[in-house]
Order: sequence, then structure tokens, then C-alpha cells
Amino acid sequence: IKDLIKRVIALPGERIETHDNAIFITQPGQAPRRLVEPYVSPSCKDAVANHLDTQTIPPGYYFVMGDNRCASEDSRVFGPIRGDTIQGRAFVIIWPLNRIKML
Repeated sequence: IKDLIKRVIALPGERIETHDNAIFITQPGQAPRRLVEPYVSPSCKDAVANHLDTQTIPPGYYFVMGDNRCASEDSRVFGPIRGDTIQGRAFVIIWPLNRIKML
């Protein structure tokens, strides 16, 4: 089994969609909100954002994406993941060296 570090983007019951090179999340009963992602390289945002199928995340599942969107396999490839497969939380950035910090 391969452990992956991914960012949770959408929760169970939320709708995820893209347009205008941005990701939008809609919680039940609310208006869509644009996902602000300062951690994603601008060169990757335009190349990846529109390669996402609009979907509502099923109960017990989570939509995850990697920060390195240009070279990342995530829920865009393997679909939402079951909540019981989430093992922990990242607590430090160690690469690249100029970004070392605690989260």
C-alpha cells in the first residue's frame, strides 16, 4: 500500500466543479464558493483546474488533490476516497527547502 499526502478539497455531500480555471465547492443549500489555493503553483492551476468532472461527493467519501497538480494522481484520477482510508494530518513542509515550516 502506498501512502499519499493529499489535501482534502471537498467533503461528503459537497458538489465540486471547475470553470474559468478555478475550482468551486457548493455545500448543500448554499451558493458555490471559489476555492482559494495559494499553495498551488500558478503554472499548474491553469493546466489542471478544468480537468475535473463535476460531481457530488457521496456520503463517507472525500475528494482529495495534491498540491503539485501538474504531476499528481489524486481524486481526479482515482475518484473520491473513503473516510476510513484517511490516516493522519500533515504537520510540516520540508520541501522545497525555502518553504520549510510547521503547518
